[in-house]
Amino acid sequence: MDPTKVGHVRFPQYDGQRFLIAVIAKEEIVAGFALAGIGESLGMGSNQVNFMVVTKSTPLRAVENYLITVYYRSDIGVILIDSDIWFFLEPTFIKIKNKLLPIVLKIPTKQLPPMIETQIH
Repeated sequence: MDPTKVGHVRFPQYDGQRFLIAVIAKEEIVAGFALAGIGESLGMGSNQVNFMVVTKSTPLRAVENYLITVYYRSDIGVILIDSDIWFFLEPTFIKIKNKLLPIVLKIPTKQLPPMIETQIH
């Protein structure tokens, strides 16, 4: 049995490439993951980082653009999205979803129930 196949789905070969974790969340969540060591940038002065802090004043279009950017980056293996923000990003993700990697996971927040207000403009 070929270990790169499960059913009829062919998984990409692992060629030793290091995959990063991207985070799209509120400041305290991004800070926690950054303290755990997920923060990466593509060099001095680069604006390509693997995390985005979303505040009430962050435009929805900017968050959607960031999701699209990290989704199509070849070095991203997992994208973690705050469940409150996922509510707004799910329609965009459904439109662009077309590959096995990166895996996109909704992470729970301490808000119960999730904030369903227009906090992202």
